[in-house]
Amino acid sequence: MKIKLFSQNNLHFFALALIAVTMSFTACNKDENDTTSIISEEEAVAVIEGALMNSTSGIGSEVADATYIALQYTEKDGFGGPCGVTFDSTVTRSINETRVIAAYTTTWHWKVNCNNAMVPTSLDFDRTSSGEYETSRMASEDSAISDWTISNLVLGSAWTLNGTYTRNGSQTSLIRNQNSFTSELTMNISSLTVNKSTLRVDSGSATFLLTGNSTGGNSFRFEGTIVFNDNGTAIVTINGQTYEIDLN
Repeated sequence: MKIKLFSQNNLHFFALALIAVTMSFTACNKDENDTTSIISEEEAVAVIEGALMNSTSGIGSEVADATYIALQYTEKDGFGGPCGVTFDSTVTRSINETRVIAAYTTTWHWKVNCNNAMVPTSLDFDRTSSGEYETSRMASEDSAISDWTISNLVLGSAWTLNGTYTRNGSQTSLIRNQNSFTSELTMNISSLTVNKSTLRVDSGSATFLLTGNSTGGNSFRFEGTIVFNDNGTAIVTINGQTYEIDLN
């Protein structure tokens, strides 16, 4: 007597079930090993934070350096150098704190502009920087270039800074999926006022665009606004969500 193990219909059903199981296993395995995810909004904010903080050679450091130069021309004991002449200086800084470890080299270029009476009116200030930092949320190796104009150099109680800032780098996130990626961040800063007595930011705003690619080749794009407060913080807004960042 012959035993028929599978009918033609049963065999067809078995084949379909085997394919389904195989596809399910492959999908699960892909999810477990997928390292090409686009970065999260939280990771994007961590990149922006690094480009804003003083200790990571961000905008906070840019403002401190620019106003240090401006102060030399504001003091009444001589304006710090002749009009129309370009100067430069290079500074190396290392920081090892609980919040951040960083090392950067920065180069300044500046020129004072004067009126017909040879009184300084504004300052052209450019800065380049390169180095690396690590916080609890991000490790980065990057470089930046900026172009500032500082007005109200002698008159008034505050300097006004307008400028552009671009920062490129390679980052490894230390949060969520711990993505690795490259990025370019550009900022346009408007009417950033710095009190001449306290040397602190009073107000200002900026727009930004953050683009880049993850290790797996996926691209990302974030854009938004930044508002600078008089308490040493900045409010970053992305997709209607706000994040407060300490500039120190």
